[in-house]
Amino acid sequence: MKTGVRQRKGSLRYTRAANTSKETALVRPAYLAALVTAMFSLCACDHAVRAHTDTRYLVEGNRESALYPKEVAQRDEDVLITLKPGTPLPEMLLVEADGRETRFPFVTEGDTLIVPGKFGHLRLRHDGDSPVDVVEKTATN
Repeated sequence: MKTGVRQRKGSLRYTRAANTSKETALVRPAYLAALVTAMFSLCACDHAVRAHTDTRYLVEGNRESALYPKEVAQRDEDVLITLKPGTPLPEMLLVEADGRETRFPFVTEGDTLIVPGKFGHLRLRHDGDSPVDVVEKTATN
């Protein structure tokens, strides 16, 4: 190497220049393996987040009930249950596979109940009205 700077044989620059090809040969496979692993992880996360975007819901119960919704629709991660105007605020219960019922959180926006979309079977109940069930029908990717 002829440059304007004199280098001793044991200097860092001289050693670096001599070992560069060996280091590159060892680093490339590890770098490539890390890159491939990161890409697979990213694809798996993307699929996990988007896998339930097209879920349909079936409404079961008395159509004449005040609690029977006008519409059930999905928006992103939430399910929107639109009630008839003037409907009293119902109690929302998650129905487990064994029949147990537990309270389920929701937010209201006018006559619409905004519910997290992670349920299989919900029951709307209010004093004096027959209960209405909202059941996950199918999920497609």
